[in-house]
Amino acid sequence: MKKRKFLHRIHLLCLLILPLCLLIPLFMDIVYQTLILFPTSDKKKIEPVTDSMWNGTSTLKNFVYNPEKMYIHYTLKPHSRKYPHVFIIIRFDHKKPSFDLSQYKYITLRIAEAHSQKITLFIKTFEQGISKFSHQSAATLRHDEKVFSLSPSLDEYKINLREFVTPQWWYNNFHTSEKQIGQELFNKAVSFDLHFIHPEENTVKDESKTLTIEEISFHKPVSLVSFILAGVFILYYCLGIPWFKINRKKRNKKMLLPYVKHLDYINYRDKELSRIKEYIDKHFDDPDISTKKLQRKMGIPSVKIFNLIKDEYKCSFKQLINTIRVQKAKSLIKDSDLRIIEISYKIGFNDSTYFNKIFKQIAGITPTELRDKNTSVIRTGKKIKVTRV
Repeated sequence: MKKRKFLHRIHLLCLLILPLCLLIPLFMDIVYQTLILFPTSDKKKIEPVTDSMWNGTSTLKNFVYNPEKMYIHYTLKPHSRKYPHVFIIIRFDHKKPSFDLSQYKYITLRIAEAHSQKITLFIKTFEQGISKFSHQSAATLRHDEKVFSLSPSLDEYKINLREFVTPQWWYNNFHTSEKQIGQELFNKAVSFDLHFIHPEENTVKDESKTLTIEEISFHKPVSLVSFILAGVFILYYCLGIPWFKINRKKRNKKMLLPYVKHLDYINYRDKELSRIKEYIDKHFDDPDISTKKLQRKMGIPSVKIFNLIKDEYKCSFKQLINTIRVQKAKSLIKDSDLRIIEISYKIGFNDSTYFNKIFKQIAGITPTELRDKNTSVIRTGKKIKVTRV
């Protein structure tokens, strides 16, 4: 009898431990599905550069980055030698010469409060026989580029790595071709660059832009091994638990199941959503409001906040904030004599031009047109009486 009990306990222990052994590689595979390039605590990975190295005059007016966001304010000024440009270099790992990106499929960029502008993204890789590992030889790295446009109405972009192509000028510089050196595999990536360049070579007008980057991350699809491990894990429990129960009943037919008290279900989603709504109602006029800030204040992960807002309102967090601000601006335009620029600052916009653009996008008319629409002028003799509707 004692021997049977001992064997039963061994079986039970195996039933509990073996699935954990399967979960370890499955967990590791899921964890390493995402490579977060920014935010980062490693300040050596990020380097801002301007065209001053080619005697250009483009400038970075303000460049600030911290564990939450990267703020960039730059001015492009044309010069005779090259395209005017400012760029940010983010190294994958400054301690290692290269990083293997061959298993990653797409890039996610989260960019807030960006004006309409074009950005050229570069993934620079080491090409055997051409490239050299030194700061001075960065130009020898293979350049794979992707040009895309930003939109004020979007704050998240997904770009497939296969959309990056090696430009013809790089092949010409080193007298080679894709046929000779082969297709880019991204298995020796050195850096990820964001280039802000004038779209036309002969542009003479200075161009000043701002944007805030909240995340740059690389993602790879779930591997076949993960699916197999998950299937084995499910199959193990589907077969193992019934087998354990059958053997347990045979051993002791008189065993009674203990009474399990019913537990009331608490809808935490609605509770968290209510807290988020309450915070937004009170702080929508905060210029720095973001999902990261809500995470610090409320203890709810920023990704969960983003998804709750998207599920509830069918829009992004930034779109919801802008909609609330525009509704408040409408009320202030109708019921107060504040200037338009004062209203824009009062509701949380740092840039009145950006406020006018967002207002027209949501309301269909500009703030000035709305004020004119709600103002009637009554002329009486030589006097003009203005009545706010």
